[in-house]
Formats: sequence, structure tokens, C-alpha cells
Amino acid sequence: MFFLLLLFISGGLYVKVLLEAYRVSLWLGFFISFFVVGFVYQFQKEVKAYKEKEGNFKGFQKEDFLLMGWVLVSTYFTFIVINYLGVGPVFVSGTLGVFASLFLKKFMMPIFCGSFVGMVSEEIVNHPAEVFLAGSVAGLLFVLYKRGFQDVGGKLGTIAFGGGIFMIFSTGQSFSSEEFPSNKVTFIILLCTIVGALLTYLLQHRIKLSPVLASGLVGVMGGLFFQILYPDLAGNLTTALYCSTFVGMSSQKRFRKESPIILVGLMVGVFFILSFPHFGGVGGKIGTVAFVSLLSLEGGRNLLEDLVKILK
Repeated sequence: MFFLLLLFISGGLYVKVLLEAYRVSLWLGFFISFFVVGFVYQFQKEVKAYKEKEGNFKGFQKEDFLLMGWVLVSTYFTFIVINYLGVGPVFVSGTLGVFASLFLKKFMMPIFCGSFVGMVSEEIVNHPAEVFLAGSVAGLLFVLYKRGFQDVGGKLGTIAFGGGIFMIFSTGQSFSSEEFPSNKVTFIILLCTIVGALLTYLLQHRIKLSPVLASGLVGVMGGLFFQILYPDLAGNLTTALYCSTFVGMSSQKRFRKESPIILVGLMVGVFFILSFPHFGGVGGKIGTVAFVSLLSLEGGRNLLEDLVKILK
């Protein structure tokens, strides 16, 4: 039953994206609507696979509390460095991911997850206790879902997003909002998400880097690149690029070739742009964008394949 919570977290963003798509264009709305079916279909397949492999939740183990602790520590570290030292969120999260993958490999996943929680904007936080609340809930969700949705890019961000949403609803805070980018910026964002997803996938599966290290490196190097090339747009372009790296973290069990990754990267860009006006300021949002995009495409593909088998 606890998987319904993850469905609520990711599905809430999906609904906002779908409604925004219909406001932009009827045809775009129809396109996104098709993939809603794929998203739901793949989600239930993931839950079924988890139950067949793991059975019911067996309760918390001693190590689980250590994992939750790392999520919380990473949350606070990221939040402090971003909001009190003025370092860019993607640079902090990416660097922390690189450091953890090199020196704290056993705990790189909870540390990376916590870095997403800590990307919450100071504008929607009134007290450090609210950061503690978001990090604690994310740590709990991390333990609950650590063996579910294996190798699905964006899962860690979705967990972080859940912690942030819980904090917002519990404290009565409000999300921030951004306007849609211009057509020129939109094109660059779509290009960024395709390149980011593909590059991360290649670094992981061709160069044999860990998924966290590959994502962190692309995010950090991309941020430095955009600061030089597009300083006025560096924030949005770096975030879009980083968002797409989570798709590239997916395993070869899901995508054996590069071509589907390019398509998911494009979809991530579309979802990223459509989510601009919603859930702003909460850490993990871009990971959730990657999560729903990946499940939507994979689910749509699997649904069509299963229908063909039935018809035959």
C-alpha cells in the first residue's frame, strides 16, 4: 500500500504537466495523455515485480536508520552551502554526488538523495526545523522504496520531492512559480535534456562510471560550461541538463541502446518546460520530472508490446 504514496507524489506533478499541456495546445495535451496510460501501466508493473521479489515490507533494519541519517546530513549540508554560501544548487548537489561516489560509495545513494532535498529554496523555508522535516520524511521514503523501482532514473529525486511536499503541506507554505521560457530558450532546453541524458548514459555504460558519478560530473561540468557560454540563462539550462542526467542513470536492463535514451531525453525536456509554473522551490522536482518521463515512455513501449502479443 505504501507505493500509493509514491504514485501520489509523481502523479501530482504529472497531472499539473498534463493540464498545462492542454493549455498550450490541444495536440500536445493528447500526446501527453497517451503517455499517462503508459505511466500507470509501468508503475503497476514495477510494484508487481517488487512484491514478487521482496514480498511484504519486513520492517526497519539497523542499517536503515544509518541510511536515513545520511539523507538528513546531506540535506542540511546542501541547504546550508546553497543558501548561506551562495553556491549554485546543481553545482553543490553534483559535487556532493561525485564526492560520495568516490569516497563514500556505500552511502552514495542516500547522500545523493539528500542533496536533492537540500535544493529547496530558502524562499519557502521559514525555519531550519522545516528542512529537518523534509529531510526526515525523505529519509523514511528512501528506506521504504530502496528496493522498489530498481534502476529507474529519477527515483531519488521523487523521494526528495515527497519530503519537500510533505514539508509544504505541513507548514502551510506556498510553492514558488516561474513563467514559461521564450521559444529560443525552449529549443536550447530540449537540446540540453537530450545531450544530458545521452552523455550520462554513455559515461555510465561505456566508460563504466557509477550512475551517481556520471550524473554529478555532467551536472557540474555542464553548469560551468553554461556560466561561460550563456551566463544569463545558466540557471535554467543547468537545471534542465541536470534533470536529464537522471534518465541517463537508468540501467541497460531498461534501455540497451542509446536511441531510446535520446527520446526520453526529449520527453524530459517537454515535461521540464511544462512544469515551470508548478511546485517551484521544492528540491527533487526535476528528479520527479525524469521519473515520470522515463516510466511513461517505458510503459508506453511495454504496453504496445504486450498488446501485440495478445493480438497474436
